Amino acid sequence: WILESAHAKNQRVAVFTGPVFREDDPIFVTRDEMRVPVPLEYWKVIAMLNHEGELTATSYLLSQEDLIADMVEAPKEPKSFQVPVRMIERLTKLNFHGLAEHDPFVSRQEATGVEMLELASYEDIVLS
Repeated sequence: WILESAHAKNQRVAVFTGPVFREDDPIFVTRDEMRVPVPLEYWKVIAMLNHEGELTATSYLLSQEDLIADMVEAPKEPKSFQVPVRMIERLTKLNFHGLAEHDPFVSRQEATGVEMLELASYEDIVLS
């Protein structure tokens, strides 16, 4: 949605994404007996310029635990959360070199005390 919106407004957007590996992730065993950890969460960090032309960064944590819990069930909708960029840095041990300083979610987090905002629709996303 963010990429489509940015494209429509002729904005540039940088998207970083990857898995959150944990020690207790389930293991998938391939036909060749290879053991592959299956992460239950993925993260995204998005950097772009806001309406005023200032750098802004938002980040998201997406759970796929319900999707892989029972592979014979019909897939469920994955849960998505907006989280502070610093949380993604902490979970992944990555450094986004100052993007956390431009995260508008932090102001909302400080005002409400909510660490993770579950996203039910695109309107829930805190962009400024």
